[in-house]
Amino acid sequence: MSEENYRNSGSDAQIDSRCETDSQDPARPNKLTPSEWMRNRRPNLFSDSSYREFPQVSKEHFEYHLETLTSRKQEFQFEHFCRKLAEREICPNLRPQTGPTGGGDSKVDSETYPVAEEIVERWWIGTPSAGKERWAFAFSAKSEWKSKVKNDVKKILSTGRAYKRIYFFSNQYVSDKKRADEEDSLSKETGIPVHIVDRSWIVEKVYDADHQQRDSYFAALDIGNVSREKKARPGPRDTARLEELEKLDMQVADPSRYQSARYQLVEDCLRSALLARGLERSRSEVEARFLQADRLARELDHNRQRLRIAYSQAWTVYWWYEDYTEFDQLYDIVERRAKKSDQASDVDLLYTLWTLLPSLVDQIQDTRFESRSQRLEAMLANLADESRRPNNALQARTSLTLMRTMLAYHSGKSTEAEEGWRNLSKIVDRSEGLGAYSVEYLFDLAQEFGDFIDSPAFDVFYEKIVDTMSKRRGEGEAGTAYFRRASQKLEKRKPYESIQLFGRAEELLIKREYRRELWMTLLGISHAFERVGLLWAARNKALAASDLALEAFKEQGQLTPSTLMALRWLVWLELKLGRLPHILKAISFSNLVAAQLDLPEDRLEVFDEERTIQEGVLGIHFLNLPMDALSNVTRLPNTLQELGLDLARIALLFVLGHEHVLREEEFLEDCRDAETAQSFFELWQDQPAAEDIPFQPTLVDGKTSTLRSTILGSEIVIETPNNEVSFGIAESLLSTLEAFLSTCDDREAFPYRERVTIVVSPSAQLHGTPQIIFPDNDSGSILITHPADICFKTAAERQDFMEWLRETLLQIACSMLMIRAPEGWAEQAIGKERGFSRALTSGNSLALTRSLFGEPVEVKLSDWIKQDDQNYEVLRDRPWRTEKTASESNSMESVKFSSDSPPASLFEREHLKHTDQRVLTPIDTHLWNRALWRGTVFERSLDPGNPPILAIGFEDGEAGNEIFRAWKGRWGNIDEDNMIRVVIITGLSERKPADYAVAVGPNFRHMAETGKKAFTVISRVNRMSPPSSMNLDNFITAYREAGSFFLAPVLLSTSKQIVGVPSRQLAIAKWQLDIRKAWQIGDNDPDISVLSEDDDPIIPPGVSDPPVHKALRQIRALRERRQ
Repeated sequence: MSEENYRNSGSDAQIDSRCETDSQDPARPNKLTPSEWMRNRRPNLFSDSSYREFPQVSKEHFEYHLETLTSRKQEFQFEHFCRKLAEREICPNLRPQTGPTGGGDSKVDSETYPVAEEIVERWWIGTPSAGKERWAFAFSAKSEWKSKVKNDVKKILSTGRAYKRIYFFSNQYVSDKKRADEEDSLSKETGIPVHIVDRSWIVEKVYDADHQQRDSYFAALDIGNVSREKKARPGPRDTARLEELEKLDMQVADPSRYQSARYQLVEDCLRSALLARGLERSRSEVEARFLQADRLARELDHNRQRLRIAYSQAWTVYWWYEDYTEFDQLYDIVERRAKKSDQASDVDLLYTLWTLLPSLVDQIQDTRFESRSQRLEAMLANLADESRRPNNALQARTSLTLMRTMLAYHSGKSTEAEEGWRNLSKIVDRSEGLGAYSVEYLFDLAQEFGDFIDSPAFDVFYEKIVDTMSKRRGEGEAGTAYFRRASQKLEKRKPYESIQLFGRAEELLIKREYRRELWMTLLGISHAFERVGLLWAARNKALAASDLALEAFKEQGQLTPSTLMALRWLVWLELKLGRLPHILKAISFSNLVAAQLDLPEDRLEVFDEERTIQEGVLGIHFLNLPMDALSNVTRLPNTLQELGLDLARIALLFVLGHEHVLREEEFLEDCRDAETAQSFFELWQDQPAAEDIPFQPTLVDGKTSTLRSTILGSEIVIETPNNEVSFGIAESLLSTLEAFLSTCDDREAFPYRERVTIVVSPSAQLHGTPQIIFPDNDSGSILITHPADICFKTAAERQDFMEWLRETLLQIACSMLMIRAPEGWAEQAIGKERGFSRALTSGNSLALTRSLFGEPVEVKLSDWIKQDDQNYEVLRDRPWRTEKTASESNSMESVKFSSDSPPASLFEREHLKHTDQRVLTPIDTHLWNRALWRGTVFERSLDPGNPPILAIGFEDGEAGNEIFRAWKGRWGNIDEDNMIRVVIITGLSERKPADYAVAVGPNFRHMAETGKKAFTVISRVNRMSPPSSMNLDNFITAYREAGSFFLAPVLLSTSKQIVGVPSRQLAIAKWQLDIRKAWQIGDNDPDISVLSEDDDPIIPPGVSDPPVHKALRQIRALRERRQ
């Protein structure tokens, strides 16, 4: 495909110069010149305008011709002309007369004939009355027009025919007054309207007509020996080209455009040259436009852009102008520039020109074919052996194989040619799984070669490529259908269903032929992930969409609006994640792309408005900075100013205490005093967007940073060093874990861990893939160590990393989920929903970030600060705004549980984000399973007023001690905020009044503080059945006297005998103990977990319908459903 053979993809037209196959035919008929051959094969590349020649007769010449008709004895031609003119301007139903000049025997030169009314009503010339009335026409070329018109009217009347109107045509000029007087006189005298048509009317009508009609008039008058004018009628392609070229020329000529978009200026100049070529403008114009593009490109010295310009010039001089000497010189230029590139698509441009070199041997006796071939072969071989980029390598391998096959044909080596087709068959096999490889290119090539090649090996290759292409197209169409349905689901506010469908579409659309559809899918699933609160997964897909959209630039030097659209969305996601360096990177990169695109005014206005809003959100991040972080951003205002982020700079300077600078720079003109300024910034900080961003931004300064995610209500915390590789691994883990568990159904699996902590650490001694080590209990951190640098030098290294990522995310998922039926869950999540594919496709954040932004990746705040930047010292000694404190209550009365049925929307997953959920539990499930809670022990001091001890009796004492060590590590020696809720439920049984239950779990009072909508609550319960309630009563009495108690572990034997005493060293002091009666527990009460379906709670007298009855009915119904 040449430069003008476009594949439409939405609003973007992309050039794919690699797909031109005609020049690669083993033989080209010698009967046609290159230009003729290309015009026959690719007429769409040439002008589709049609041309006609018309006589060029000036008005003066025409008037003179009319004036001198009689001297040339052209009266008959004049009558013929007048009749044609009358048929066009007055009425189409005129009858020609025969006989002598001057009206013949009928006394008129022409007259109307009757026409059916059904025909007349369709006329657009004349009036309908001409179809049923009889009109007479007289034509005269005599100079004495006045006597002639009277004589002709007299003759017409003498016929006795019922004429309703008379027209008299004269080749003479008649003044308006004389004409009007004569018409009035004759009309009055005859009783019939008489119209005189003179030369001025004739000239006006002739020159108002189009060229074709005018030509027929001149022919009727036998006007010859005149110059002829060639007029073009643009076809649909040329019409579009002319419109685009005119627009481009206006833009290029405007000095106010392209001020920061020089690259786009060169692209537009190159495009104008291609348009002029397609219009078949003069060679001098086309070449001048190419030279203009190259001259401007020298300033940027962008090698790939200059390579494409030189290639287009060479292609043009060969196929359009057949200038072999010029082509020979341009080939050398293309070769030098292609040699600097490591992209197979760039070297393929040279390969495409190389296929034309054999013709130079005959045309200009070129003797360098062999040396040029050797250099090109070496360039392709180097790229083909590069295992780090398999798609690029296979593309180079394809061109290398084609080149060798062509050489074999030219040399008459049929055996080597057959081997070439067999190698191409192997390339088709290797393309399986390489979505970015263009199988369509080989498919088109096979069809073109089919006209010339007939061999067994080619037949095998042909069948294989057709089968492969059929499969890819089938998968592509299926992927497109999934994409459409996913988009519909997203519009209907069903993000979870759309994620499932988008994920299936993405897997099927990873094909070069469906690049546009894949880009839309990636952006769609990114929006769906964001809708459900999975920002890391959304970011990763946005990175992939941005990188994919940028492929047009990487391959062909063209920036498209798709790139900017994806980057704009990436900015929003980075703002929501809150990492300052990454926000700045996304903003600066999108600004760069927007500048190079040279957006039209309306789209630029939209972009600027959105950027202003994004700046405002970045300003909220700065307003949220804590005091201890301000010293790290004192040199950042200059960076913000350089990036054009003045609004964000205002917020940062205010937080740093430099209000005077803002007043000096007149940014606070509307804030009269400090109080007004304070109110302004408080209003800014309280904007609704603040709810969508972290409470504090992540600076990414110092040695480590903390990244967080919430999946199914479980918090994932990754502590990572501030380096490129560690960050990339952490981002990959978070994004793939979010994507994998995004649609997890809580009926099959639910989280049981409040928090999962992962520590990432580089190791200079480790090579290959990272390693993961899980702790012995849920309280410990998962440790991931990785090589200090991961370069992905080979495809195998990349595959090994993805395999490690696959195994790791499955292990982490299983460590945080309680899976009821593992086999069924795996079949649903991994199989039907394609969870692994959804997560791992485009899941390598490290590689994506490098591909999009280049290396090294700027992950630290210090990467954005120059040491010589102005230092705005922190002038504040306290936070600029007093923090709001939420009212707290330790009373159980502050938590109300409704007795009504829960709302239906509570169970509608589509309306619930992952971040709307929260796992609340102090229980380390694995440790508690090991420890085995066997009983509850009370210890009361003999000294009144001392807090008693409530000891949890564990069968595995060490595991129990580990539970308490973890609690003390998390909350200290005193549970000040009552994070561990201990509740004692009495009155469980009428038959056994002393029975009671002790439950340990989360504090429900903290639910409201989280702002979440749904909770997974995990508690542990121990039911005791003592002979009397004396021990319990004594403990409660002591607790109430002291106002506190100690919670401690104690060892119980397998026979539930106390071994030793409660551990005072591990004891935790608590102020709050909930003591409840069983009859008070309702069906929506979290303490329902202590009840059993066989319980018969003690109901106090006078209570007829206690809440516990409804709770027990619910428990029994649930058990029946499970059975």
